[in-house]
Amino acid sequence: VSFTIIASFLSNFYFTWHRVLDDRYKETAAVAQLLDESFESLLTQPLPNTSSVDEQILQINTQFQPHIETIVSTFPNFGAGYYLKDLEAIVAFGPNFHHDGLIDISPSSDARIVYDTKEPLQFYNYSQTRDGYVVATIYPMIRDGEVIGHSFVNVLLTDLITFFKKDIYVMIATLAVMLVIAILGSNVI
Repeated sequence: VSFTIIASFLSNFYFTWHRVLDDRYKETAAVAQLLDESFESLLTQPLPNTSSVDEQILQINTQFQPHIETIVSTFPNFGAGYYLKDLEAIVAFGPNFHHDGLIDISPSSDARIVYDTKEPLQFYNYSQTRDGYVVATIYPMIRDGEVIGHSFVNVLLTDLITFFKKDIYVMIATLAVMLVIAILGSNVI
């Protein structure tokens, strides 16, 4: 009986981790799609065409950053942002916003895959905007058949582990009760 209970616990441990991971992927995908759909409405005016890329980034950031801050305050465990391919810059992001962070994504970033595939991408990696490991969803922003940039949403691995721990504590309590019942039941027989 003890072996069965322990095997059941290990199995539940494995499946709980994957369920938590899958739930967060689905949530990040939904928020990334929300960002993409709101991209058009955020463009109340055409993208600025000034002589300086830095000025363009600053103007776009002024327009987009309030939206990102609303998203990350509505979904407090998430990070989110926009990257525009032509400017080679993350133009708005949160929750750890700082102007110096409006930079290009790494040349080796998994995010660049969406420019070839034109499909959303979900992965686990280090995030420069969150300064930590994240579960992320990158959603390509496609206009006239071309990927012009991407929105991204992520959840820190430490937050993911917190979600997981809550479920594990319930499993441990259930396991303890089952073991006590098994031990008491074997003494009765």
